[in-house]
Amino acid sequence: MEKQDFLKLKNLEKDSDLNLLAVPASGLQKYFKLKGKFTSKEKFDSIVSRTGHVNKNKLTIVLNSKSHGPMMRFDVIGTDHNDIPTPHLHIFNGGESIMDQTVLSSDELPEQLKKCVNNLDNIVEDFTLFLQFIHVDLNDVQITADFV
Repeated sequence: MEKQDFLKLKNLEKDSDLNLLAVPASGLQKYFKLKGKFTSKEKFDSIVSRTGHVNKNKLTIVLNSKSHGPMMRFDVIGTDHNDIPTPHLHIFNGGESIMDQTVLSSDELPEQLKKCVNNLDNIVEDFTLFLQFIHVDLNDVQITADFV
């Protein structure tokens, strides 16, 4: 995906198909759909995952464009990898493989995401910050966390 397409899709104002978005309990993941607020033909899928292999409490949020494929993965809580501490943001550069990516370390994160911390006490706030970062209208949306 070209950088200008990525930025256009990321910055597009979006609506959620649900009025209640919940961060799943440890070991689970949830899917939710987003669409362009003023351009409903643009559709997105997002996954909020707490299914870590090493760290069962991990929190990862994925954003995929229906028209352009994988866009980003935000590892908020989890194990460091490739000497990059968590939180960090994977930006998929398009092409044939999600291996073609840029990883932004915590120091390189956009300002909004720098407020996210690798701490279970903040998962609702961190999820909210990510949704704001990708321009989801949260006016009529309640965000909670499932703990089972």
